[in-house]
Amino acid sequence: MGSSPKFHEPRDTLGLVTVVGLVLYLEAGTPTRRRAWVLLRRMGLRTRQHRWSMLAQIAIPVGYGLLVGLGLATVLTLATQGDMDIRHDQPPRTLLSTPVAALVEITVAVALVVAMAVGVAQARTMRAHPSEVLRDVD
Repeated sequence: MGSSPKFHEPRDTLGLVTVVGLVLYLEAGTPTRRRAWVLLRRMGLRTRQHRWSMLAQIAIPVGYGLLVGLGLATVLTLATQGDMDIRHDQPPRTLLSTPVAALVEITVAVALVVAMAVGVAQARTMRAHPSEVLRDVD
C-alpha cells in the first residue's frame, strides 16, 4: 500500500515551503543567469568562479534568514519564559535548555539544500548555448 508522506511538525512544512520558494527564486533568475554566464564566459570567467558567485548569491540570503529565524526564536523564548511559570514565588524557575541537536540538524539541512540548489542552478546555467541565449531578448 502506498501512502503519501505526512508532515507531522510545523518545521517540516515550513522547510518544504522554504525549499519550494528557493526553487522558484532560482527558476525566475535562470534566463538572466544564463545571459550573464555566456557574456562573462566570453570575458574569461571560469566555471569554478561562477560556482562560487552562485554560492554567495544563494547562501548569503539563506544564511541571513537562518540567523534571523534563530535569533527571533531566541528572543521570543526569552520574552515568554517568565510567563510559563504557574507559581512565580516558588523555585525552580522555568528551565529551558538549548536544543543543540536540533540547531545542528537545521543548519546541516540548510547547508545541504543550498549546496543542491547551487549544483542544480549551475548545471542549468552551463547548458546554455551562446547563440540561443544572446539571440533571446526580453
